[in-house]
Amino acid sequence: MRATDCRHGFALLAVLLLTAVLGLLAAQMAVSTLTDLELSQARMRRMRLRVALDGATDLARAMLATDWADAAEPDSLHDRWALGPMRVRIGEVSVTLAVRDENARVSLPHVVASRRPDDERELRNQLRLFVREASRVFGPREEAIRRWVVAHQFRLGLPEEMAAEALFDLPAGPGGTEPPAEELPGRFLTTWTDGSLNVNTAPRECLEFVWGEDADRFLDALLERREEEPFRKAQEVFSLPDASRLLRLPPGVRLTTHSPVLTLEMEARLGPARFCRRVVLRRDWPWTPILLRQDVPQVELTGEIREITPAEFIEEQRQTDEYG
Repeated sequence: MRATDCRHGFALLAVLLLTAVLGLLAAQMAVSTLTDLELSQARMRRMRLRVALDGATDLARAMLATDWADAAEPDSLHDRWALGPMRVRIGEVSVTLAVRDENARVSLPHVVASRRPDDERELRNQLRLFVREASRVFGPREEAIRRWVVAHQFRLGLPEEMAAEALFDLPAGPGGTEPPAEELPGRFLTTWTDGSLNVNTAPRECLEFVWGEDADRFLDALLERREEEPFRKAQEVFSLPDASRLLRLPPGVRLTTHSPVLTLEMEARLGPARFCRRVVLRRDWPWTPILLRQDVPQVELTGEIREITPAEFIEEQRQTDEYG
């Protein structure tokens, strides 16, 4: 009898162990299935965000290309695309985008080219002088300007042997790596344009770089004039008092009232998912080619956000603004 009880006990124990093993396997399969499902859903959300950003890019390109076709109208801070960030819904995705005028910034490659001597040592000294002058005029810390120059040295067309190393002796960041390029003063400097500076959209700091900090009265008159009515031709600037006397435009840099190069900064959201992208494009008619498409961790969308629909987004370029 006792032997029978022992056999029954071992059998029961075996059944319990088998049940436990099967339960663990089932739980593991369930967890694995849920994980795969979550990963699939995350990939699907990411794909939908990418598609929405592509759609928002095409909408912006259509608006900007059509606006660019009317070359008789100068760009200004009052243009609809320059009024701050816009939010548009594409399907279930909410996309916030802002248009940044690259021609409202000083083109660093053209400034460097205008000061480039044949001797590389002298070129290095000229770059150091530029960094100090830029930090004095534009306001950011000198170290921020230096990092910006180092991050863009390959786009400056420097000699290969010089571009292979840092232009300045900058301290390395944590782990011996260079700090991220996002710390840089992109509000004032650019590497994308043809060297033209838009007098209707450039901030005061960039205009000070062209005319000098001692031109306060002239710059006040310039800003007041473009607030009332944007300049239709760059030559109109020289009708203001002291414009010619104060101008110190570097060779290769010219004034303009139209901005062919712009940057789209976009953020797409779908529930908890978020995706950011930066697109640099050149306005032309009938095409607006993309110069750079870059996925980034974050973008800076400052100002009051305007809610619009895709139809309104396209229709905006057909509407006459207050200066039309």
